[in-house]
Amino acid sequence: MDDLIVNESIRISLSEIEWVFSRSGGPGGQNVNKVSTRVTLMFNVKNSSGLNEDQKKRIFEKKRHFIDKQGIFRINVDKERSQLRNREIAVERLRAHILDALMEEKDRIPTTVPWVVEERRLKKKKSRSRIKESRKTDIPWECE
Repeated sequence: MDDLIVNESIRISLSEIEWVFSRSGGPGGQNVNKVSTRVTLMFNVKNSSGLNEDQKKRIFEKKRHFIDKQGIFRINVDKERSQLRNREIAVERLRAHILDALMEEKDRIPTTVPWVVEERRLKKKKSRSRIKESRKTDIPWECE
């Protein structure tokens, strides 16, 4: 696998991704203490040749909490006991984040409340009002 295929038009070379491996924290006994299974994926969005300027801008806008001041997108994974599996998870997360950032948001078409729903709401309000009004005075009331 030489490239990370994000979609039909976006391919990111795996040579643009840097890896840092460290020991994972938490439970796991001797394996956690000996083996560097934690993976940190670092992808330089600013200098990527697989993305055009518009795509880079959208990624910076939507995923700014993953990107540091140098323009490096960081993802940490220590979910599995295997370093290889954690690398696969990190690459898939990067792919998902890029797809999410580049997805076009549809404009919301404002709708109106159907008249039946509006009538039902007003009827309930009137009924509730009568109940509360009847508590104030000793006048009997009828429900519709």
